[in-house]
Amino acid sequence: MQKALLFAILGACTTARHKVEGNIVRDIHFDGNESRLFSGQTDYELRSALQSKATGLGLSVWPLVYTVDPRQYRPDFVDSDAQRLEVWYAHHGWFDARVKGWEVRWVRPQVENRAGVVDLIGRVEPGPRSTVRAITVEGVPPALDGVVAAALRKSYAQVGDPFDQGALEDTRTAIVGYLQDYARPYAQVEMAVVAYPEEQAVDVTYRVSPGIVGTIGPVRILGEKQVDAKLVRSAARLEPGEAYKQTTLREAQGRLFDLGTFSVVTVEPDLSDPARAEVPIRIRVTETRFRRFRVGVGFDYDSFVPIVRTSTRLRDTNLFGELLKAEVGAKVGLAVGVSSADFYSRLPTWGVDVALRDPRLFDQRASFEFTAAMTQDIYNGLWSYQRPEADLALVVRATDNVQFRIGPHVEQYRFIGEFGPKVQAAQQRLFGVESDTAFVYELTSLDQTATWDWRDDPVRTTRGSLYSLQFREAIPITANGYGFFRGTAEARRFLPVRFADRESAFPLTLAARTAATVVVPFQADTPIPLPERAFLGGPTSIRGFRPNQVGPYTTLCTYSDSTDGEVVRYHLPEGGSVAAQASAELRYDWVYGVLLSGFADVGALPASLETLSSRDLRFSGGLGVRYDTVVGPLRFDISARPLYPEDAGPTRFAQCNLEDQLPRTIDIIDNFTTRRTELFPLAIVFYVTFGEAL
Repeated sequence: MQKALLFAILGACTTARHKVEGNIVRDIHFDGNESRLFSGQTDYELRSALQSKATGLGLSVWPLVYTVDPRQYRPDFVDSDAQRLEVWYAHHGWFDARVKGWEVRWVRPQVENRAGVVDLIGRVEPGPRSTVRAITVEGVPPALDGVVAAALRKSYAQVGDPFDQGALEDTRTAIVGYLQDYARPYAQVEMAVVAYPEEQAVDVTYRVSPGIVGTIGPVRILGEKQVDAKLVRSAARLEPGEAYKQTTLREAQGRLFDLGTFSVVTVEPDLSDPARAEVPIRIRVTETRFRRFRVGVGFDYDSFVPIVRTSTRLRDTNLFGELLKAEVGAKVGLAVGVSSADFYSRLPTWGVDVALRDPRLFDQRASFEFTAAMTQDIYNGLWSYQRPEADLALVVRATDNVQFRIGPHVEQYRFIGEFGPKVQAAQQRLFGVESDTAFVYELTSLDQTATWDWRDDPVRTTRGSLYSLQFREAIPITANGYGFFRGTAEARRFLPVRFADRESAFPLTLAARTAATVVVPFQADTPIPLPERAFLGGPTSIRGFRPNQVGPYTTLCTYSDSTDGEVVRYHLPEGGSVAAQASAELRYDWVYGVLLSGFADVGALPASLETLSSRDLRFSGGLGVRYDTVVGPLRFDISARPLYPEDAGPTRFAQCNLEDQLPRTIDIIDNFTTRRTELFPLAIVFYVTFGEAL
């Protein structure tokens, strides 16, 4: 057993040069190409056409030498790689491109039991690049002129653009798709390309055969076992006799996936007979495991409070064989450095939740949803709280992109800790909470949400838009209740960025977001509970601020009963009744699932609309990196901003001794540096989190 373990360890510790006989390719680059970022012929783009592959930087960096996959140098690939390069150049408009030869540059010699290391340098002469001089469409009947014109307007291939075979093929596919969405299921488009290298011009002709007008024919369901075929048919919503559209088939597939009961869904039109107007549709499904149990571990670091969490979740997506959905979840954690009373301590966090959903209302166009949860957690790294809550909602899908939600909401928000009379008085003065034992409020409200989602992908969005409205009418029915109206509006827009001189191989995306929140009490001079106020700052807001730290705040001090009188400071943002913000990001889809971004955030948190002025504006900008994971993009953002009035200190101190009247920290540097604001005139904040900011 010990010998086997020893051999396993030695095998895992084998360097890359011991894994290959012969030589290893460390890097491949080119001389003669234009390597600037948007030239269209960078080293990365050229390497993608080769059969030879490079190992990369890890080959010579410890300890990566034990983990990299070495790529062997194959001299027999050289000639074929030259041909591949010339074909790649021709497909991108460089018809006169030539590969002059290859240089093998030795980095490490081959020795006994250790492979040699080489770099490959390709010598290329691209020559001039041709552009698209003319795009002609033939065979389009007058009734379909507008359909084809719309496809051409939105395509990546335009007259005057550099020639790109892939972009032209995408345009051909787009024309077919537009015609199929106009009830032409048998539409075909052929493409002819004539190049004039001496004129550096390319003429493109699309020959269209629209075919007959078609409708949805008989629909057949295949593969179902435990899920009733009637439920599958109802969710698909494909009605025989309605106009044939490829978009309709994709939407049906998406609805079936959304049920959560199928791992594979295919919606296949039978286009074998181009003279048949009624197109038969086959829906083939593969049922997934209806019950899933998951366990996860996570780590939070919010406002210098670390929290370790573990969670479990049990989900059933076909309860009683009727597509009913049920979920039960639980989580536990431990927060360090939180004041649960009048001194720092380790505070356990936990939560349990349950959710039930019936999606079968109105022929699966609506659903009832019930959720309930009990949570003990940390509010913004400042204090601990407990919150039981429950929701009952009717969710209506007007279309696949438009959804409305309405229903009652109840919750109780109780802040944990026993405070003395003076501290209680300070809390009541700050937040309008009247309680003899704890900082508590109760909320009973009617919530409404409307969403219009036209994004191409909800995770990695490159085009489209998202709009949402959220309203809450809180009606007090207990002594600790509140009455107010809260409304939030949000709009997001995503646009691919094109350049006049070429189509980028890795397109840029411009993402923009605007949002505004208004909170109005039903009775004048009635306080709004702190968690219901409008706030700014955080990983999905103005990223130059830590969560909710835009605007004035109050520092509340509590002291332990020990002789040293240890102080705990609560830096409590006051929030506001009005908040507005806007963000913009320029995203560059780089390589290997990595996306780079530059962003700017701006917002205002005035005391009221009447007092809004330029002094209320807050701005930050920065850079970010995203990496695709199975649970969504892992995001790292770092931003900088100038100092603002709230960085100089609180608007007031409550129950603080004179020597303890210190402002809150601004960022990670400020947390470990005294008198930081005099040393460095900027605040620098970074976030590591999952999901996009907008």
